[in-house]
Amino acid sequence: MDRMIYQELRFHVQSEVLSILPGQLGDDLVNSIMRHVVSALSAEQLSKHRIDCELANFDRRSSKPLPAWAITGTPLNVNPVR
Repeated sequence: MDRMIYQELRFHVQSEVLSILPGQLGDDLVNSIMRHVVSALSAEQLSKHRIDCELANFDRRSSKPLPAWAITGTPLNVNPVR
């Protein structure tokens, strides 16, 4: 998430929360919400990056075990990629 999108999201969340709960308590709630949002987005980006790296470094040799993303609802003894 880039800075402008974050600022727009924060502004909208802040305006909604402060209309219901004005004052310092509302500000604290907005800060907490935005921390959780950024944390969740960061975890999602890290997960996506890890999966992309696994895909880029995927080794198709039969002696190597399959990564979890390569097994799609098939029995474990069937190899859907090879």
